[in-house]
Amino acid sequence: MPENALCRREKHDENTARDCFSRKIVKIATMIHVFFLRHGQSLGNLERRFLGHTDLPLSDLGRQQADRAASYLAEQGITSVYSSDLLRARETAAPIAEKLGLTVKACKGLREIFAGKWEGLPFTVLAAEYADSYHTFRRDLGLACPDGGESTQEVGDRVYRTVLEICRKHDAAGDTDATLLLSSHATAICMFACRVLGLAPADCKRLYLPANASVSLFDYEDGRFYLRQYANDGYLGELRFLPPPLA
Repeated sequence: MPENALCRREKHDENTARDCFSRKIVKIATMIHVFFLRHGQSLGNLERRFLGHTDLPLSDLGRQQADRAASYLAEQGITSVYSSDLLRARETAAPIAEKLGLTVKACKGLREIFAGKWEGLPFTVLAAEYADSYHTFRRDLGLACPDGGESTQEVGDRVYRTVLEICRKHDAAGDTDATLLLSSHATAICMFACRVLGLAPADCKRLYLPANASVSLFDYEDGRFYLRQYANDGYLGELRFLPPPLA
């Protein structure tokens, strides 16, 4: 082989190795971290009501939980904050956004399940007037559908599409080190996690609904989501609230 050809070959091999190394670095760097935060205790939670899209604010405890969440999440490198457009979720996201100098981006796709005829009703009324469907919601979440409302599978599809769109937008913009906070709701987070884990509807009961102000972590890479942590509320300490079982 002529000497100049050998030099070109060596240079080609060097460039190829450099390109491969660069691609590997890009692959690692484009991982997006997604923190899902369930809203703090709302007045609906306090009054033992099924809120769905019914728009009530946080309780006093819920506001304290939101402040504690802000302190905890401020150490996680959050770069963007999104929230369900419902008040309880926006009030939960506000302290962390303020602490980090970010704007809360309201997103209807992160809403809680639309509960139809159940909207705003006490759990005791649901147990009495919608006994069968409410029993399914309590015991077999993946197969549940409030009367006249969304099914839990529809919620999972909606939230998955929404989060995927958000992550693709950051990826396309070259936001390769994004760490996102999404303030949302119990059924929305749980059903998103079921989709990520690939659980069949009948197996979704393996996951429990996340507690108020609990944090779940997902990673997004190469078009796929990976669950890293689910429903951590230990950081709340004395503000951790365990409600009694649903009626």
